Amino acid sequence: MEPRGDKRCTVVVAGFPSFSRLQVPRYPRRISGQLGLVVSEEHVGLPITLPYEFDTSRVFRLLLKGMVGLEVIIVVPGIVYSLLFSHNNAAALALAFTGAVILFFGVRIFKFQAGSIGTITAHEIVVKPSKIYGLRLPGPSGRFSLDQFNAVRVEMMSGSPDPDVRGGPHERIYLVGKDGTPDILIARTNRNDDDYGISAGQQFGRLLNLPCEERHMPY
Repeated sequence: MEPRGDKRCTVVVAGFPSFSRLQVPRYPRRISGQLGLVVSEEHVGLPITLPYEFDTSRVFRLLLKGMVGLEVIIVVPGIVYSLLFSHNNAAALALAFTGAVILFFGVRIFKFQAGSIGTITAHEIVVKPSKIYGLRLPGPSGRFSLDQFNAVRVEMMSGSPDPDVRGGPHERIYLVGKDGTPDILIARTNRNDDDYGISAGQQFGRLLNLPCEERHMPY
């Protein structure tokens, strides 16, 4: 975003097959869809077009890769060194405990990650399996026609009340499946006001001819 003297700004729109620039008034807010940013603002429609590519599982894959890296590079070699070379049983025990904690949280992230990778067109949504080191993560995959979905749902998360915890109010935008069709997370947003995620959800609803519903959720 490049501020201008006339209180307008140039916004780079990412998350699409090609990049574009848009002149919008004031300072826009942002929505993360694919790997980059999609831009929203108050008076001009959201620059979301079809086909829309998204990757809402990226953050989970990064976390899991980091945890695997810690286990493989630090914990396991550290335990082997402590037992076989330095003969420091206390250090080996501490590393084993650290590895167990990392594994515990890694398993929880693996089981409950809700992201997806795919493309939405005017007629269908194609969801690819999300993988890490060749291991498939839980989540939907396949081809779904748009008539298999009931609505676009915007889940408004209140954010953590703890000022020391990062992560404020944000939204998750889903396509809500009918019976037998999974709900698919297609975008996450960071917002500064209450209507931001709703505006994004309504834009998706108009593009896909689906109603948009709102739901308030805890952090």
